[in-house]
Amino acid sequence: MEESKILIKSEITDNFSEIIKPITHRQALFFVLTQQKHYVQSQLHHGGVEQKQADFVLTEIENKLKSLRTKEIVIEELSIGERIRNCTTLVEIFGAEFCEELADLHEDKSEMTRESL
Repeated sequence: MEESKILIKSEITDNFSEIIKPITHRQALFFVLTQQKHYVQSQLHHGGVEQKQADFVLTEIENKLKSLRTKEIVIEELSIGERIRNCTTLVEIFGAEFCEELADLHEDKSEMTRESL
């Protein structure tokens, strides 16, 4: 069961990296800001920082957290050729060389279609 979860996570991460990266980045920022907030609160509680200083820093952290919560996640759209190159399952089944040729072929076809428009 655990191996299945690892395989599924790997497949999702490999095949949808353009979605996973911005979400993971946002989670990491949220974690760091939350840790900073707790640290400042702890320092205030133990007398390591004055109320005025803590209020200033906590306001800054809260503003960044609010911005993070409301900011739209930007997802970079990959071309089909890039998706073919990044799909580890296809590479494992058909080989890297075949996938590279297929991706190049698709990108050449896409360019020809755009030029004819």
